[in-house]
Amino acid sequence: MFTPPSAQRRLLPLVLLLIAAGAVRGQAPPSGSAANNGTLTLLNDFSQGYGQHGWLVEVSPGTFAGIAIASSPGGNAFLLTSQGVLKSIYAFALNAGPIQTLVQAVNRRLYGTQQAPFVNFSLAFGGSFRTYPPVLPYAPIFSIQMPDGSLYGTEHTLNGHNAFARMTLNGTLTVLHNFSAQEGIPYVLPLMASDGNFYGISGIGTSPPPIAPRRWSTG
Repeated sequence: MFTPPSAQRRLLPLVLLLIAAGAVRGQAPPSGSAANNGTLTLLNDFSQGYGQHGWLVEVSPGTFAGIAIASSPGGNAFLLTSQGVLKSIYAFALNAGPIQTLVQAVNRRLYGTQQAPFVNFSLAFGGSFRTYPPVLPYAPIFSIQMPDGSLYGTEHTLNGHNAFARMTLNGTLTVLHNFSAQEGIPYVLPLMASDGNFYGISGIGTSPPPIAPRRWSTG
């Protein structure tokens, strides 16, 4: 069953951990308390040579998909169950550089980005892999999928190519906004709020970068 992006669960890198809440959902913790009442369970330590792995997306109840980057070969797209069963569904070419962000669309395919060459791709659970011709110098990274199937994300670089873009599920890309030097680099992937606008954070390419929250619309 498809889980819409607003309900997809994103888990932090390093290991997949199952945390069972120790308190009733919706019940606030005791005031001033730093109590740790949950149960932490290691599901998989990725000792199979999968390399560094990013956040996950729940593609069906109890099953997660993600990207693991390895120096040799070029990385794996994988499925991982809540019981810790790990399965590779696609092996990337050497140095392909897949970015550790996936979005599941209404057609059930996983959409992502790789860096060599810079293209967007989609992937089926059975291993079917497609790439889409680039429009921008650097392929955008998607974080949102709308009910009509459109994917939204940002292209962000340090050399002036920064954009907010939309892509259909057949790979047609439309640039909605090019960021000016004053608007900066969209470091944080956008989210869509209840008011119908997209929100993100951009900053100027200095170290450390001055950052500011931004609101973007498709109009």
